[in-house]
Amino acid sequence: MSEIKMDLPIVSVIMSAYNENTIVSRAIESVLQQSYPNFELIIVDDCSTDSTLSILKSYQKKDPRIVVLCNSTNLGLTSSLIKGVSASRGRLITRIDADDFYHVDKIKRQVDLYNMNPLVRWNVVLSGEVAPDCTLLGIQSTDISNMNPSTIMEHMRTTENAFYHGAVMFEKSLYEQAGGYRPSFDGAEDFDLWLRFMEISEFGIIPEVLYYRETRETGISVKSAIKQAIVASGAIKCTRHRLNKLPEVDEIRTMQQTVVAKNDINTVINYIGLNRCWYLGCKIFPYNPSVSYPFIKASLSEKLRWRAVVKLGLAKLPIGITRLAVNTYRYGVKHTFVSFLFRHKMKERK
Repeated sequence: MSEIKMDLPIVSVIMSAYNENTIVSRAIESVLQQSYPNFELIIVDDCSTDSTLSILKSYQKKDPRIVVLCNSTNLGLTSSLIKGVSASRGRLITRIDADDFYHVDKIKRQVDLYNMNPLVRWNVVLSGEVAPDCTLLGIQSTDISNMNPSTIMEHMRTTENAFYHGAVMFEKSLYEQAGGYRPSFDGAEDFDLWLRFMEISEFGIIPEVLYYRETRETGISVKSAIKQAIVASGAIKCTRHRLNKLPEVDEIRTMQQTVVAKNDINTVINYIGLNRCWYLGCKIFPYNPSVSYPFIKASLSEKLRWRAVVKLGLAKLPIGITRLAVNTYRYGVKHTFVSFLFRHKMKERK
């Protein structure tokens, strides 16, 4: 390995980790093995109760580029990221989640693109979904490889986030100019940040899969999915306010009130809108069909009617078949088939 210069890193990689002792090493190793060496890796341990912190400290002793920060209480992801970015020394910032990993050239490719046109102050790579054994299942659900920036911008301002958090690299000065991560948007803090970036700078795209996110077989938290949908909707609504030169404060307050009332399905539906009801219903359907039904029903319209009817019809089938059908719709045949094989192998081991 080439000599590591620790004067001033060009790139700061930010990670937050909480009770990730079984997987965090893979993420760290993928950063340390980057072909671009001039970086620092700042890891914020969010008061883990397992052996995560000891693992982080062992890596810190081995490589001077690693900085470990410890929260005395569990602050959550957004506050931990704010802490990590505040401690960073690099001109460019990128992220990695503790259960994700990089392609070996990920940082180099993004730095090279930035150096080609420093006026384009942030850029994004494609992301891949992988099984726990690192088998590539497919690319991200919103394929941006053949979309131009204006189309992506319109999609994000009206529909959903098209960028995985760790796939983006941005100037620290752009982050500061935009106001940084906002704790009010915890759950969709990255989406809120990208929407504000778009009002300041153009972005570049590297149409290659250089960031990998694991698709976990343990499912998702329905409550966190509902909260994320609320906050993402709030980010879009706040963008409209800013573009129309209107204050955001009332919209943020309404968003926060809806998060508090997330168990009231009708309140959530009224806030997030019918289109997002469809995406939310699809997301939680395989894990909790009964909770998903109101969202899917609410999305009934001329545009979405046939898909919603199919979903509701699946409710009559055994849950295993239902999950198979919905996952095939969401991820494609290859993803679903590989996931099935993985679960089958896990059952054999047990």
